[in-house]
Amino acid sequence: MDNEFYKRVCNATLEPVLETTKKYVKSGVHTEITNLVIPEYNDSSDNIKELVKFLSKLSNKIPLH
Repeated sequence: MDNEFYKRVCNATLEPVLETTKKYVKSGVHTEITNLVIPEYNDSSDNIKELVKFLSKLSNKIPLH
């Protein structure tokens, strides 16, 4: 949930991932999220809480791995 992480590690941006997730959920596509936790890169509790908050606003039926 950190755009700087996406830029630094993935050479990408976060927004397209979030928008695609929203579109899939809204259209009824079964959606599961896998969050690869990399120590010292994206392992803060704030990052994880922000992801859970984002997903819970979309649906309470999205499995998070």
